[in-house]
Amino acid sequence: MNAKTIAKIRHNVFLFLEKWSIILLVVAGASLSQAQNHKGFVQVTCEPGVTVFFDGKKQGVSTLDAGGYIIENVSEGQHALRLLKDGFFPQEDTIIVKTGKVAEYRIQPFKPRIEVNPQETNVQQMAVQTTGTLLVQSLPLQCDVVIRELGIDTRKEEDEWMKDKIPVGTYECLFMRTEKTLGSSVVINGGRKAHLFANFTTGQVTMLAEEKEKPPFEPFQIVEIGKDVKIELVWCPPGTFMMGSPDDEANRDPDEGLHRVTLTQGFWMGKTEVTQRQWESVMEANPSRSKDPDLPVEMVSWEECRTFIRKLNKKVKDGGFRLPTEAEWEYACRAGTNGLYHGTLQSVAWYVDNNGGTTHPVGQKQANAWGLFDMHGNVWEWCQDWYGNYPTNSVSDFTGPRSGTARVNRGGSWRGRDFFCRAANRGWIDPEFRGDLLGLRLAKTHVEP
Repeated sequence: MNAKTIAKIRHNVFLFLEKWSIILLVVAGASLSQAQNHKGFVQVTCEPGVTVFFDGKKQGVSTLDAGGYIIENVSEGQHALRLLKDGFFPQEDTIIVKTGKVAEYRIQPFKPRIEVNPQETNVQQMAVQTTGTLLVQSLPLQCDVVIRELGIDTRKEEDEWMKDKIPVGTYECLFMRTEKTLGSSVVINGGRKAHLFANFTTGQVTMLAEEKEKPPFEPFQIVEIGKDVKIELVWCPPGTFMMGSPDDEANRDPDEGLHRVTLTQGFWMGKTEVTQRQWESVMEANPSRSKDPDLPVEMVSWEECRTFIRKLNKKVKDGGFRLPTEAEWEYACRAGTNGLYHGTLQSVAWYVDNNGGTTHPVGQKQANAWGLFDMHGNVWEWCQDWYGNYPTNSVSDFTGPRSGTARVNRGGSWRGRDFFCRAANRGWIDPEFRGDLLGLRLAKTHVEP
C-alpha cells in the first residue's frame, strides 16, 4: 500500500473521530491526541469482506471505503485480533493500543483452504483456487504496468491488460506514463478477477467490482453415487460429423444413409458401459446372467434402464443423467474418426473372434481419442431414440422419430460379428426386450457451474 493510500486511511480515521467531537492532534502525521475518554483506536488495513473479531467479540466486516475496518474506544493495552475470510485460513495476532493513538494492523495474504465439499457437488473438484486474475484498464490507453513482486514490467498498449494465474495475496501496482506515476495496492483472491482502472487525468486508481472467474474446464467428471461407487464421465464437445456410412463401406445396411449432423451442445458420456456394481448400487438388484461387479450389466430392457436413470438422478445433485441419442452415440464413438472402427477391432473390442465365451470387465480394451472404452463390442447399448429412417439432408441435434415400435441400440456385442460392431451399424428391438448381449451407457446433460 503506498503512502498516499495510507494517508487517506488516516484522514478517514480523523474525520470519523471529529464526527464524535473528539479533539484531535496530529503528531508526525500518524498519532492522535489523548481522547476525552482516554481510549485508543485500531485500524485494520485489509481488503473488503474480512470479518474482524476483537478480544473474542465480532466487530464487523471490512469495507472498501474504510480501507479495512476501524475499531473505536479501545482501552490501552494488549488485545487479541482474529480475522476471518471465507475459503481461507484465519489470521490471529495481538496488537498494542495506546491512549489517543491509532494502532494500525496490516493483514498478511490469506492462505487458502483446499478442500472438497461433498455437500456442494458430487463432482470431485477443489473448492478453493489458489490463483486469481488481474485486469487493468487506463485512461489514456497507453501506460507501463509494474508489479515488482511478480516480476512484471510491461507496456500496456490496448484497451485492457490482463494477467492470470497470479498467486493469492496483496501486491503493489505502479502505472506509469512520462508525466505521472500512479500507485495502488490490489488484493488477488482465489478464483476471482480483480479489476483496476488507472485514470491519469484525475490521478486516481479505482478498484472496480471484483468478478468471479469461470473455473478451468476439465473434460472429465467423477460422480459419486454410493459408498465406494462412482461413475466416470468424459466430455464430448459440440461439433459436426458425418453420420451413417458411405455407399462403398463393406457390409453396410440400407438404413445407414450418410448425412451431416451438427450437435450444438456438448454433453457428458459414460467412460464405460454401466457396470453391475453401478446398477446394483441404484437398483439393489443385479439381473445379469454373467455376474461380476466390473462386468457390464445386461438382461436389462429399455424401460428398466429408464427406471434406473430416474432413481440415479434422485441420488445425485443436479441429476441430468439420461440415455444418449443415437446421433450422440455415434458422434462419441467416432471421436473425430470416420472409419469402420476408431482403431483395429482386436485392440478396441470384445467380439465373436476374441470373447472367450462371455462378457468382459469394462475398460480393458483401448479407448478412443476422447477416452471412451468399449464403444465397439462387449454389450449392445440402448439409445434414447425410436428407430426410424435417417433424414436425407443436414440436421442439427437429431433425436429420431417422435414415435415407433422399436428402440435403437448400438455398438455390437461380445457374440457379434465384426460388421455388427461398426460405428455406423444400427440395431433396434422392442423396448421390453432383455438379453445377455444388451446393456447401456449413460449420457449426462451439461449444466454450467
